[in-house]
Amino acid sequence: MPQQHRGVVRHLHLVANNDQDQPAVAEPITLPYAHAVVWLDHRKATLIGFSVDEAAVLDLDSNVEGRIHTKSGIIGAGRAADDLVFFDDIAAVLAQNRAVLITGPGTAKRAFERHVREKHPELAKRIVGVEALDHPTEGALLHFARQYFKGVDQMGNG
Repeated sequence: MPQQHRGVVRHLHLVANNDQDQPAVAEPITLPYAHAVVWLDHRKATLIGFSVDEAAVLDLDSNVEGRIHTKSGIIGAGRAADDLVFFDDIAAVLAQNRAVLITGPGTAKRAFERHVREKHPELAKRIVGVEALDHPTEGALLHFARQYFKGVDQMGNG
């Protein structure tokens, strides 16, 4: 059972199970609340479902090794392939949220968005934005998302 602190579920932590091509989430785990933000890179994701004064946080790790660096004289893209099982696990957690903001520092956020649009069209309809965001603390990510959704909600999109 996750520890609770001031309305925030702290660090429920899952690892994608790529060895068996099965999601790490055996029983569906979803984030409560209408709004959710996901921050991700190619190795980990932080997902937060939130309201005005509460939030639930989930950390999810990819099972893929770190980035592959290009060496002189070796042909290749210089990075590991996208972890589609990891992306599916993230999508499963976000399945019930009414509005989703995707954030992250590099290419993973756009790769995740493309994967969702191709494989999870119902979730894709609920993506309200994709924003570049370096490596925020959990509190900074939540603050950014709440500010972002204030504008979205005023426009009637979320």
